Amino acid sequence: MFTLLWFWCLLSCAAVVALTVVVLRFLLRSRTLYDHGIPHLLQVDDDVFRSGQPPAKTPSAWRYLQSKGITDVLKFNFAHEGVDDPPEDCGITVHDLAVQPEGDMDVLDDVKDTIVKPDWGKFAEGIAILQAVKASGGKRKALIHCTHGNDRTGIFVGIARVLIWGWTKIAAWREMVARGFHPELLGLMTTWLEFKAPTASTDAQASKPSQ
Repeated sequence: MFTLLWFWCLLSCAAVVALTVVVLRFLLRSRTLYDHGIPHLLQVDDDVFRSGQPPAKTPSAWRYLQSKGITDVLKFNFAHEGVDDPPEDCGITVHDLAVQPEGDMDVLDDVKDTIVKPDWGKFAEGIAILQAVKASGGKRKALIHCTHGNDRTGIFVGIARVLIWGWTKIAAWREMVARGFHPELLGLMTTWLEFKAPTASTDAQASKPSQ
């Protein structure tokens, strides 16, 4: 009897979480702002931008990014969530850095993936790319994006704020929340809480959360 009751409690919790994810996605999409078809396009720094997934099969969107000087795209979502297809003559390099939580699967998969921690190695790789962009003297500019431009993008920008721009974790966290980060995504939230702000180093590996 106790086992059956425990099972129904777990099932009910899973249903509530699944419904919450669906509602949040609906609300998020209903508030999405677009710039040349690109959701949540914002400038982070002189040579760094962030956004949601640029539209596929829309060369004009990529031309617009090209006009902004974008040379490198840090893509933190999976290919089935959105395809990055800049025209070859745009001179834009797409870096595939997909991390969890993977979205746009069925509801149960979406819920399960919210508790999976992202691959820190992808974040470290992204930090190295941003450092190279920042060291290019304006010759390179980067776009950071996931699907909606809030959560995977948000935590990466937060980490970069600390490691590259020297912000405090508190200041970075405030920006993350202001830009739509969802703390209920436990995998991302755990990674953020375990992330250690360095005292005298910008080495992303030195700040690696525990696995």
